[in-house]
Amino acid sequence: MRVKRYAASLAAVALVALGLGPADAFAAQPEPGSQAGVAPYRLEASFDSPGAARASSVHAASGAQPQELACAGTPDGQWQLDRFHGCWHAGLTYTARDIRTGVPVGWAHITITQDFQLANNRTTWTETDTLRMDSAGGVVAGGLSATWTAGCSSNCQATQPAPFAPNTWMAPGQTLTGTTEFSDPQARGGIDHFAPGYTLEMLSPGSLGDAPAVWATPQLRCDFQLSRRAGCVVPEVTPTFQVDSGANPIAAYGIRWAQENLATHPGLAGSGEPLHRLADDAQQRSNRNTVCGRGWSPDLLTVPTDSCDEFPFAASREGGSMPGPECAELKPHVNLLSLPWEVRTGPDGQPIADVVQAPAPNTTCARVHVPLTQNTYVGGALGRFASAQRLVDNDPYWVSAA
Repeated sequence: MRVKRYAASLAAVALVALGLGPADAFAAQPEPGSQAGVAPYRLEASFDSPGAARASSVHAASGAQPQELACAGTPDGQWQLDRFHGCWHAGLTYTARDIRTGVPVGWAHITITQDFQLANNRTTWTETDTLRMDSAGGVVAGGLSATWTAGCSSNCQATQPAPFAPNTWMAPGQTLTGTTEFSDPQARGGIDHFAPGYTLEMLSPGSLGDAPAVWATPQLRCDFQLSRRAGCVVPEVTPTFQVDSGANPIAAYGIRWAQENLATHPGLAGSGEPLHRLADDAQQRSNRNTVCGRGWSPDLLTVPTDSCDEFPFAASREGGSMPGPECAELKPHVNLLSLPWEVRTGPDGQPIADVVQAPAPNTTCARVHVPLTQNTYVGGALGRFASAQRLVDNDPYWVSAA
């Protein structure tokens, strides 16, 4: 999994490093509930983990099927993401400070948990939010009142901005859970990038205001640029197109060969760069003609129903990068006794394939002799994958033909 970092604001005053744990720092404070002689104080918020203020994220593998996120095991302050789902938990400390001296006179530790689920066929979604007061001491040992407010940028709206009523009282050990709701309607052809943001104010009867915690989710995107309905995704997550090698073994073999032998390793995660969707049909046809339209000779004896299968795909920005005669070329030998047709293997168990033209160091394309049904099937599957994952023009994606 790759880790990316993005900015998320925290309008909060950082907790001063005391070199003491909460119990040590407040051992000399009045007993819980005792306010006698307590000076006026102000509450300040800070996330416990430096990563929370910068809100790093961990990406699950994101293919054609939804992935189960391991939200409970995510490090503090780190978002766990796939293409349609995100969750995190973060520790947060509210410190009560004497407004005259700045000395800490109380504290409360809070854990925030959030979980949102998007869909590829609608632009409304619900998020589950949980707030737990783990512990408290000093002048706020009895608890604090919580006010959670959600907002959204651009065209997005928080249609239900609070998961619970404003100024809900929380005592140590208590948990509040509720939902916030969002909407980002799109007209046909529309697209919108945004990041829902949140403010959490914690107050006590004796405080003179607070510096609230402020944070945001990763950037989200809703669009109505493909398929019959609008939908939303986490665009920073790059999905993987899984070629069905069981149903299309020769087509999959050709893609694997191209990824392994071209110097750029196109679309191969961990070795190359992702491919990028090309939405323009006319440019797709031009790419296909550039690679397969000249110097291509089908061999129907070796490959029945032979067809030219180009890689990178014509429907990618990387397709059509070189004229066909300059591309690498592979001709697998078909085993007609297998169903579906597979690449023949020799006595050593290795596939038999003629390298008609080996790739040069600067070669960026390959064309492979593939039975027409397998070629057509993979092309159709790629189109369905783009719709399911809401790949708009120039969106990146990986290709796996394992």
